[in-house]
Amino acid sequence: MAKKVNDVVAAGVAKHPDRFSGLAVAPLSEPETAAKEMERAVKELGHRGVAIGSNVDGVNLDAPEFGPFFKTVEALGVPIFIHPVNALGADRLAKNELNNFIGFVTDTAVAAGSLIFGGVMKAFPNLKIYLAHGGGTCPFIRGRWDHGWEHRLKGPKIDKAPSEYLKLFYADALVHSKQSLEYVVDVFGKDHIMVGTDYPYDMGHPDQPAWIRDSGFLSTSSVEAILGGTSEKLFSL
Repeated sequence: MAKKVNDVVAAGVAKHPDRFSGLAVAPLSEPETAAKEMERAVKELGHRGVAIGSNVDGVNLDAPEFGPFFKTVEALGVPIFIHPVNALGADRLAKNELNNFIGFVTDTAVAAGSLIFGGVMKAFPNLKIYLAHGGGTCPFIRGRWDHGWEHRLKGPKIDKAPSEYLKLFYADALVHSKQSLEYVVDVFGKDHIMVGTDYPYDMGHPDQPAWIRDSGFLSTSSVEAILGGTSEKLFSL
């Protein structure tokens, strides 16, 4: 199925190469197969990265079996886009769209936290991780992560504060609040933020480029980076 999806995306890109670039999907339930498919997707099909979920059927991303996948993607030099899926707490978040409003952004933090605290970012320091929805709740709990690491987890598994690893991540600007955007830019850095649309879903932003231009706190160079410059560099466009 992953091969079929990647082939179809590549065919679509081939029809309009001046408008589109593709992200691969990978069958992470079979990590060795996922690694092989990434080699094909990038080297043969020309995909610029890979999109994965925040967990694999409930298994966090620091599980040892995913090592071959991360090693291969790091060697290929392409980014990993993480979008929440199968969010935790479904039994309590089923009503009032809380699965989307709370579960998704929280599961993104679980994914990032697993990569950091689980030692994946230490083992594969050149991984390029791109988080949906402004990084979920990560920016707002990074102080708690640092404090907890200092007092409970400091040791050989990770060799610097969690917030230092978080600075290596990229995030989109889809946070729906200019106050949140300003904080997210401060946490990740203006050169690590990109446009995020969530198109065609109703949780997307109708005109994010205009919203970013009118933010009131970003310089012209920062706006240009967020609207395209950073994406061009990250995805080698």
